[in-house]
Amino acid sequence: ADDAAAAAFTSLHPTPSGDGLLAVTGDSRLLFYGAGDDARESSGKGALKVTRELIGSTDEIIAASFLPNAGDAKAPSAALAVATNSPLLRVFDPDTMACTAALAGHAGAILTLDTAVGPSGEALVITGSRDHTVRLWDLSPSAGATRDDAGTADVSAGGSRCLAVGEGHVGAVAAVAFARRGGAPLALSGGADKVARVWDV
Repeated sequence: ADDAAAAAFTSLHPTPSGDGLLAVTGDSRLLFYGAGDDARESSGKGALKVTRELIGSTDEIIAASFLPNAGDAKAPSAALAVATNSPLLRVFDPDTMACTAALAGHAGAILTLDTAVGPSGEALVITGSRDHTVRLWDLSPSAGATRDDAGTADVSAGGSRCLAVGEGHVGAVAAVAFARRGGAPLALSGGADKVARVWDV
């Protein structure tokens, strides 16, 4: 029973191309499902099968979301933002499954995230954390970041990719979302303090 629970899906996300799914499992795996040619020929219904898999994460995967390509929300995604049970926002290349960035700044574990295209075409991520704050990140390819010998970006709280820090919650921030009001982008947050906050982006 424990093995079955660990392998169970905890969240599902459609791929940007619209022809597949990303499944997050209880044992910290990321499974990419696509329609194989053999499945289409045998069933005629485009049955999905695992095409790529990321395993080996020691942290629980809390949330994941594909990043929209800057300037074109409908283009195939070039990155996947992942929140694990840690203060780091991790970014993966969906094609190679390599971790391309580990963004520092939060003082507590990230509990939630969302992605959107910014007002100037940026690939934006908003994160909420146990440290009672909300952070807005620009993960566009043009945004600067230093990289170590392995090619992994490590951006501190004052790094160029963290655009803003939202303070005011007095408890862990467990829910965030992007929205629009009259065409203007907004960010929403809520959590343990039972207060919903609206932020200009």
